[in-house]
Amino acid sequence: MRTALPLVLSAMLAGCVSNPEYNAPDLIEAVSASDKFVRAVAPTERPADLGLRWWTTVGGSELDELVEALLDGSPSLEAARARVAQSRALSRQALANRLPSVSGSVDAGELALLDPISTPFMQSSTYSLSAAWNLDIFGRLRAAERAARLRETASALAETDLQRSLIAELCRAYVTARALKQRIEITRGLAASFENTATLTDDRYRLGSRTIGALDVQIARQNAYSAAADVPALEANFLIQVQAIDALLGRLPGTTQLSFDEAASAAALPDLSIGSPADLLISRPDVAVAEAQFRAGLADLGVARADLLPSFTLTTALTQSTSPANVLGAQTLIATYAGQIVAPIFEGGRRRAEVRRAKAATEELAADFAAAAISALNEVETALVQQGSTAEELTLRTASLNAAVLSDQIATERYAAGQVSLITLLETRRSLDAARQSAVSAEEARLLAFVALHESLGGQWFANDDSSQERTDNVG
Repeated sequence: MRTALPLVLSAMLAGCVSNPEYNAPDLIEAVSASDKFVRAVAPTERPADLGLRWWTTVGGSELDELVEALLDGSPSLEAARARVAQSRALSRQALANRLPSVSGSVDAGELALLDPISTPFMQSSTYSLSAAWNLDIFGRLRAAERAARLRETASALAETDLQRSLIAELCRAYVTARALKQRIEITRGLAASFENTATLTDDRYRLGSRTIGALDVQIARQNAYSAAADVPALEANFLIQVQAIDALLGRLPGTTQLSFDEAASAAALPDLSIGSPADLLISRPDVAVAEAQFRAGLADLGVARADLLPSFTLTTALTQSTSPANVLGAQTLIATYAGQIVAPIFEGGRRRAEVRRAKAATEELAADFAAAAISALNEVETALVQQGSTAEELTLRTASLNAAVLSDQIATERYAAGQVSLITLLETRRSLDAARQSAVSAEEARLLAFVALHESLGGQWFANDDSSQERTDNVG
């Protein structure tokens, strides 16, 4: 007992030393203590659920089908799932290292004897069964298993985060493609309008109008050609954007066909209850990844510290053999039991250097964790600013467009009656085109801000997700 007591006490103390305590970085504590976002204008209570299909607000069932195709066919997500499978296998290996290992062997053969009187050949066989178990008194294997489980959790969260990013990227591409299609329609309409004006101008010139000359006819024709010349570039940009959607979905170029029949009006977008900054620590997968990696780093530090201490292994073996030297053919059964203690004595400071490296790595991961949280917070604040500014701009651009439409109607009627000049009509029409293009840009910006806000909030809330608690327990 006098010999064993110091060993038990040292094991208990070493266990405490080899398992670092989790302390969240100061910036994480500051984020957790924040009660609201600075730029929040909508209600700040945490919503029950932002919905797993929030993108339907942007593009209806068409965009929903695209997201389903993304989740099923994206090569990037397929690679992420393979990484999750790898980390799951490594986690299982780490668990297996804690369990006893059992192995068996069979040796059999024949032995030729030189004595011609006896049997010329005799059979020899040996059967053995052995087991070994590392007692893991100082928690090295437990820490390694914990690190592996946390990295498995981080890998699964990284897949979720990739889904969040890809869905937002797909939504942005969809919104941009829709805006390009609207610009194409507006430009074609402008070209057609200029062509009508050129025809009317030419007719009035041929009828001998005193207010219309040959120069007016050429100016009208030039404006019609100029407007039509903008269409090919817009169409090319639209096709490039659709091809980008194909690439996101893992499809060949030209596969996806878009109608935009259910695309949302930016003016009808709902306000979101965005919760508090502390919610980002749960709702943002990338922040959760950073925390899981930080905790895994702490577990690695525990492994490095435990490596400074002895390891205790119990072994046992059971061997049965038939010896050719035993003429009676009797079998021999041997059982062995042993305990092994291995302790580092001198390795040139390699293990202590590993402890210092692991400690520095945890400090780096803690800083990465804090940076991820601050970045998430900043993204939400930026999205809130964009949401407010784009909503106000859309209202003003819509009012400007309504005024430009009325001005064009008046100018068109007066030009037909010969009351205003061609230059006045063309300037009014160009102003109308600019107002329409600006309104499309404002609506696009409003929709993109809506997507950015959803993305910055995590894409979905995990509060009512059954996997949320399991994920939190694994990370914790």
